[in-house]
Amino acid sequence: MEKEPILPDYVIDKYKTLFNSFPFPNIVRTRNITREGLYSLIEKNELKWSYSNFVQSHDYVEGIVGWGKTPTLIYFSKVENEYTYKLYILTNNLDNIKMLLVALDKFFTIDKI
Repeated sequence: MEKEPILPDYVIDKYKTLFNSFPFPNIVRTRNITREGLYSLIEKNELKWSYSNFVQSHDYVEGIVGWGKTPTLIYFSKVENEYTYKLYILTNNLDNIKMLLVALDKFFTIDKI
């Protein structure tokens, strides 16, 4: 049985291109994050790529954020019909993301992974 990919191929490709990384990076799925948390994350870091809608206001659908100066990317995708987002952290060093997870803790929703 073939396993479904966790992330779209272009997310992994972006990581490998930016950080000359092979094989795949570690992928960490967090709890969902609120819209405010996503906007805070984007404001304090570099938005590398995004897809969004603009109807009455700007609404991200999915995107990739570069976190600090570490080889870490954060992929987000909107939960359908909600203002929350799934987060996936791609990194080659899991110790790097502890500080990130602590900083985002107040924005996580109570959902289960």
